[in-house]
Amino acid sequence: MYYQRKIFNDVLASFNKGKVVILYGARQIGKTTIAKEIAAKFPDFRYISCDLASVQAALVPDSNTRLKEYLGEHSLIILDEAQQVEDIGLTLKILIDHYPTMNILATGSSSFDLANKVGEPLVGRSFEFNMHPISVGELVAAHQGDMMYSFSQELPTRLIFGMYPEVLNATSIEAARKVLDSLVSGNLYKDALAYRGIKKPALVLKLLKLLAYQMGSEVSTNELATILEVDRATVASYITLLEQSFIIFTLRPYANNKRLEISRLQKVYFWDVGIRNAIIEAYDDLELRKDKGALFENFFIAEILKQHAIDNVQVFSHFWRTKNGQEIDYVEERSGGRDLRAFESKWKYSTTPAPSAWTATYPEAKYQVVTADSLEALLKQESKQ
Repeated sequence: MYYQRKIFNDVLASFNKGKVVILYGARQIGKTTIAKEIAAKFPDFRYISCDLASVQAALVPDSNTRLKEYLGEHSLIILDEAQQVEDIGLTLKILIDHYPTMNILATGSSSFDLANKVGEPLVGRSFEFNMHPISVGELVAAHQGDMMYSFSQELPTRLIFGMYPEVLNATSIEAARKVLDSLVSGNLYKDALAYRGIKKPALVLKLLKLLAYQMGSEVSTNELATILEVDRATVASYITLLEQSFIIFTLRPYANNKRLEISRLQKVYFWDVGIRNAIIEAYDDLELRKDKGALFENFFIAEILKQHAIDNVQVFSHFWRTKNGQEIDYVEERSGGRDLRAFESKWKYSTTPAPSAWTATYPEAKYQVVTADSLEALLKQESKQ
């Protein structure tokens, strides 16, 4: 099935403006597909895979004329997995400075590497976009016209297998599982584990498994360091690396009253719950699982963040908890903190009121309970704001 990515029009509109367009996202997330869809809008293009050693050698930033000769005369140049090229930022700077009418799309599955390489050279010379797994809105839109389709009925399957494009198109449960198993045993971590700052790749995989078991819980880097028998700084740096590899994301606590509210620790979530389940080989039926509430919480938060990214809505995202245990799953600030919203996720229907400490401290804040039945409507509502 074809999924129209909502980011497509924003990316397409960024060309012909004298800047490099950069598209970040995990491997197998659909970057190459959208790049080729964009290419179809141009009279001609050249697609270049930067995974090839010959390409990496050819893109050395030594001469603008030599680079131009190598790339040729095309209305669009696509540099796929551009982070593989040493000094790619300088190469792109040379090209865009000498040939401002050249349209260049660079994709990267490792923002820690590509962003570091293009950051300073391309200041003011690039448009950057992040791609995530298929969103609920994109999934529902792909089934438009199918009167038999119900997202709420499909949701239990998505909580187990996630929203990667190839997983969604798998023809059976077994096929979906094979796709996920292949991802977590191969390409998904390729860039993170190859990063020159990684001295113990096996440690990253052990950390990922620990984080998968602690999904949605408060994570202490000190405790993780003790378990892994490394120092806290190493754990913190590897968590950052996994974030920049588009595998996980973190939430910090929302706290204005440090005597009442916790202000340290963080929660870790996965951009795709299917990837999380694959890491710990947890494919059991949802109704048999003790972690279905945590899976739904992760899924909801990832989806609302995806929706904000698609809509270019700037928010500050947090969780909230008091020192005596009152808590809210997801809190977001908009408009410089003037618009404060709180969301509590519940797999089953619930009328759970906001914690008393929350309403007393933030009486003007909006509060909403999100359930499996109301998630789709909430995301539609958010996309209109």
